[in-house]
Amino acid sequence: MLYAPLSKVPDHELRILGTLQTDSSLPNIELAERALAAPSTCVLKDVSVIQREIAILGHRKIVQAISAVIEIRPDRQATEDYDAFE
Repeated sequence: MLYAPLSKVPDHELRILGTLQTDSSLPNIELAERALAAPSTCVLKDVSVIQREIAILGHRKIVQAISAVIEIRPDRQATEDYDAFE
């Protein structure tokens, strides 16, 4: 399969692809409105242009649920080494 360099992709198609990368769940009509394109050029799901949709998870919600136990073992156990560590 041959691919066209992005410099040869028409502007309206780049706007459609950029809009899809922001939100691939948009209905065709809304996609066309946001990309300033004709609705007929935005029928991508029906012709299998979109291979898959993914979810971007909010890391702040996830991080709150993660806890970790960290163990540190010094090479030397002299008092000055512990003082330097603190």
